[in-house]
Order: sequence, then C-alpha cells, then structure tokens
Amino acid sequence: MTLPKNLYAGELGKAVKCPACDQVVKTYPRQIYKANARALISMYRFNMANPGRYFRYKDLDIDIGGSDLSKLRFWDLIERKPHIEDDKKFSGYWRITELGISFCLGRATVKRYCHVYNNTACKFSGEDRSIHDALKDSKFSYAELMGMLL
Repeated sequence: MTLPKNLYAGELGKAVKCPACDQVVKTYPRQIYKANARALISMYRFNMANPGRYFRYKDLDIDIGGSDLSKLRFWDLIERKPHIEDDKKFSGYWRITELGISFCLGRATVKRYCHVYNNTACKFSGEDRSIHDALKDSKFSYAELMGMLL
C-alpha cells in the first residue's frame, strides 16, 4: 500500500486529515521487541513439532503476555489462517512463515520499522535487524530459547 505524499507527510506519528474522508489519521512506527522475538521463537519450536500447523497463542510454550504478536504479520513473519466459509474456528489461528523460520534461524533480517496505517503495513525503514538484534538487552539467551536446536 502506498499512501499519497500529503497523507503520509513524512513524519512518524504526526496526525493529518485524510483527503478522502476528513478523518484524522496517522502512521505508527512498529518494531519487533524482545517479547515478540521470544514468542516468534516459540512459534518456530511449535512448527518444528507440528510442521505447517496453525496454532493459537495458548498452544505456545511461553506466556506471551502483552507482546501483541499479531503485529509480526506486518513483516510477513507469521500469517493468519484464511477464512473458510462456515468455519467459525479460523479466528485467532496463526502459523509461522518461511521468512519467520529463516528469521528465527538467523538467516534473514527485516527492516527495523514497519509504518502502519489503518492496520496495514505501508512502509518499511531503518536498518536491517536480526533475531539477535531484537533480543539484545534482554535476559533471554538465544541458544536457550531455541532449545539448542541449532
């Protein structure tokens, strides 16, 4: 999604008026924090035991309290289970993507910031970051989180 230059205004978090609907809107810079990185590793471990299976957060082996994991979809690290007609149990199911697996294994990086407008990723910026960068300054050991699977 590309936003008109006058709407994005180039300034993060600055509210502007939408030219189409006059609603006040803004873009939000998001990044992957250590809690999200830790949870993504838990998703990787779940996937190793259950390849390709969708999970709910309660299926993971950690307490994810407040990490807002669904934002990992903006970087295509996880994906939501597609809606299937007459299936009321699709909501809240996710799975890790190939990029998410590569990111967990330290084989891929993502841009530090994802700029979100109307709950949609519209721009990426900043330096490339690895899973190790996201876990910096945390009490978590990458090797312990990965369960020595490397």
